[in-house]
Amino acid sequence: MNKMHKINIDGQTIEVKPRQEVKPRRHGTTKPTRDDKKTVLEVAKSAGIFIPSLCYYPGLTPYGGCRLCIVQIEGMKGLPTACTTPTEDGMVIKTNTEELQNLRRQVFEFILSEHNKTCTTCAKNLRCELQTLAAYLGVDTLTLPYIEKRPAVYNNEPFFDRDYNLCILCGRCVRVCEEIRKNSAVDFTFRGIDTVPGTMFDLQFTGTGLSNRLQNSDCEFCGACVDICPTGALIEKDFRESAFLDKTVTTICPYCGVGCPIKLEIKDNKIIRTIPDLEGPVNYGQLCVKGRFGIKDFVHHPKRLTKPLTRLTSDGKQLTEFREVSWDEALNLIAEKFSKYKGDEFAVISSAKCTNEENYVIQKFARTIMGTNNIDHCARLCHAPSVAGLAQTLGSGAMTNSINEIADASCIFAIGTNTTSAHPVIGLKIKGAVRNGAKLIVANPRKIDLCRFADIFLQHRPGSDVALLMGIMRIIVDEGLFDREFIETRCENFEVFKESLNNFN
Repeated sequence: MNKMHKINIDGQTIEVKPRQEVKPRRHGTTKPTRDDKKTVLEVAKSAGIFIPSLCYYPGLTPYGGCRLCIVQIEGMKGLPTACTTPTEDGMVIKTNTEELQNLRRQVFEFILSEHNKTCTTCAKNLRCELQTLAAYLGVDTLTLPYIEKRPAVYNNEPFFDRDYNLCILCGRCVRVCEEIRKNSAVDFTFRGIDTVPGTMFDLQFTGTGLSNRLQNSDCEFCGACVDICPTGALIEKDFRESAFLDKTVTTICPYCGVGCPIKLEIKDNKIIRTIPDLEGPVNYGQLCVKGRFGIKDFVHHPKRLTKPLTRLTSDGKQLTEFREVSWDEALNLIAEKFSKYKGDEFAVISSAKCTNEENYVIQKFARTIMGTNNIDHCARLCHAPSVAGLAQTLGSGAMTNSINEIADASCIFAIGTNTTSAHPVIGLKIKGAVRNGAKLIVANPRKIDLCRFADIFLQHRPGSDVALLMGIMRIIVDEGLFDREFIETRCENFEVFKESLNNFN
């Protein structure tokens, strides 16, 4: 075991895990695993030592663009940035000298010279990282003139607005889109004082009359850029009350089966916005457009039913229109109807929009109270074949690997799925695996988003899935491309399976 390295930060001795040997990934690709050597900034944060920064964000490649995290290191020339400097054994670091603070104030003033001073009316007021650092550095007056950017504001997107007069060019949005979301929908455009994050061939600046809309790019409106923007440059539409919330509730996104943890920000018993849970064990702070921007609208939609409706009068006569009734009247009516049916006369169909606990209660009611096993679920209509196949081959009608293991796969074969649409966060895991060196094979009758990342795209005819799979397995068996030891020790009826391939060539 390697000896722990010791560094000294502002007189505090900290033990740091030493550099690990970089090895190839276990599936044999040439791309190495990420070096776990921590930077000065990461070590300082873990020790509770504050070093100001704006461009740094956990999980993104160190950028060193804002120059606020400069430190003094004995024996090292200049003032290196803490976010890009790896730790070494015996380092002696100073983070809070008067020289450093004066330089940080000067750099900070340059940043503010291109930032609109509308803090009190900004939607990010009181939760802006720029405000926090201004208070920390003691910057309350400016000596540099303000430089306004034109055109600056874009409010033609469906979910959030962009105000380039509030942009500080930290690059977080550009890096999260490229490194974590794997879309690269935005990048820095133009040069010098005109530099702003934008889309390729930023049309509005060319004088063509066409609008610079993210909808014309590869943007998925996942909201990751909005979540990590330190200022109000990227802000959700109709969101101005974030600093005055009543509470924040942690729950699970109801849209698909991935089960992403989310946080609902509540005011006056109403959802103000939805944000991802940064500690979520499935999504790790990432969501899709539905989970990020779609929950508030359907929960509080004016056409959503909030009271029971019936076409019966109180004495049982039929009406032509629905009328509102109390919950007691509705439940009594349901109980009366249910009492007429028992056993196999009764059946229940539950919904995928219900929680697992609610679906459990539904089936428990059907079996124990109504005495029937006639229970169905809307997801079975499309999922039944895969459940049956998995149960027959693997002994369970569910996946035998965790979602997080996908990112470490060496080869992924995706057939009959539009993953980035049906389960977007799993699609993100697949893209991450490709970025780490995995091979991706997509078989689909139509071209889907994953095809952009695939090494091989097989566009077979609809209904020919079985023929395709059996043909692939025939080649694997004929050319001996399978793991014989695995087959002998882990599988049954291989000879029967091998014989079934004779009809496919």
